[in-house]
Amino acid sequence: MIPLRQAGVLVGTNGPDMIRRMEIDLTGWVLVQENPRLFSNERGDALLLQYIADPPVLPAPLTDVDDWREWEKAVAAQEGGHLVAVDAVLCDGLPTMSVLLEYPREATFIGMLISPREQACYIAKVVCADGEQAADLLQWLRTSLKFSEDVYQERPFRAPAPTRGAAWHSAQQWARALAPLAEALEADPHDHRSRYRRAQCAMALGDAVTVLEDVAILLRVADGVPLRLMQIRACLMTHQPEAALEAADRGVSAAPADFELRRLRGVVLRALGRFEPALSDFDAALQLMSGDADARLGRATCLVALQRSEEALHDFHRAMRDAPDREDVWLTAADTLAEMGQADQALAQLEDLVRRHPHCLEGWEQMVRLLRHLGRLTEAAERLKSAPDTLTN
Repeated sequence: MIPLRQAGVLVGTNGPDMIRRMEIDLTGWVLVQENPRLFSNERGDALLLQYIADPPVLPAPLTDVDDWREWEKAVAAQEGGHLVAVDAVLCDGLPTMSVLLEYPREATFIGMLISPREQACYIAKVVCADGEQAADLLQWLRTSLKFSEDVYQERPFRAPAPTRGAAWHSAQQWARALAPLAEALEADPHDHRSRYRRAQCAMALGDAVTVLEDVAILLRVADGVPLRLMQIRACLMTHQPEAALEAADRGVSAAPADFELRRLRGVVLRALGRFEPALSDFDAALQLMSGDADARLGRATCLVALQRSEEALHDFHRAMRDAPDREDVWLTAADTLAEMGQADQALAQLEDLVRRHPHCLEGWEQMVRLLRHLGRLTEAAERLKSAPDTLTN
């Protein structure tokens, strides 16, 4: 039998309190391994419950089922298998990716439920010799697995959006591009075109250290908005807000009329708690591009911090009007409204969101989580029942 793989790039070990976070009736299953917790039944099927106490690194947002499908196909093929099915679902109210794989040489099927949060990930896997049995067990897991209240209080997973104006590339595509670029730079360290391209690939793969190294070399040759934008984002990824601000200041000084530099400096200043200057940058960005929902949301969150609630509410509504199809805009607005104590308005926005986008996993999850937090458990259960069975467009 093949090893239980770690779902692509997901790695980690069980936290000490995994048992109380993931609950399921294990009648008919026998514990055969403690960490990670592995069970077996009389048919010889295996069940693995895993809690990974690290921020998840995923191939794509949960809403991008097509990207997940391509990723799982590629990884399974490398392991001698192939993808049977992949779907975005709700598991006890949490957005979850359901994956079923087949490995013909080993006569094995693996089913997985992957439920990410902002700082952790919950994984349930089954391994069977029969495909129908694997599918049935996966369905049983999805309907029977329960999460503790602690899990619902964790902030939801939000995958970073693709770089503005660029298509989403899978991690496999970016990784394949790195090898020839490394060879080119080994042959000629002064090949700035290859170095710039490698920095782009590293940014897409989340390798901020390589981005900062390559950008530092390129900035000795020439400055420019694209380099400063990469530098700012990489500094934020490595938790260096002061360095990000220095890069943003240099960028804005050289190109004060660049929309993205002004917006991104606003993001950095907001992260540093400097809300007044951040507000000024978001205002400047909106003067350059008045219909940008991200800048509008940035402005709104600064106004919330400055206790200018009425203005903030106006900006939230404007952002949703400017980007009616941007689910992340609606989710951020609802999340902030809830934090402001405007629970009814937040719920109204989420109701409107799932009415417009019934397959938005995060919308259903955030609504259920908010209702549970407010103690409205009956309403939360009713909303969960009304969610689509399989959240795939």
